Amino acid sequence: MSGFQCIPRGLPVCRRHISDLQAATSAGVSLKVLVSTGYGQSIVGRPASLETTSEVELIQSTKDCSMESSTQPTILASILPFYYIQNLSSAVSFIIGLSSKEGKR
Repeated sequence: MSGFQCIPRGLPVCRRHISDLQAATSAGVSLKVLVSTGYGQSIVGRPASLETTSEVELIQSTKDCSMESSTQPTILASILPFYYIQNLSSAVSFIIGLSSKEGKR
């Protein structure tokens, strides 16, 4: 990132693997989104809400995850907090919506 003179803290990260969220956390990224598709379900231990595709859940604690999670609690705790959402399309809409709200302030 430094080669591009980019400050990652201000950029959202939307990924499907725990190592991506660990890297984002190490870089100081505050807005991390995990999608349920791919590895997301195994990390959290359950699918994201299926009521609506735009529903977003804030995971703030290992207790917010199912006991079915294949991820060790210490590893999971290292990436907290993050948002959990059904798919990439919903995640993009969520991030754009947050950006729109911030722009109106």
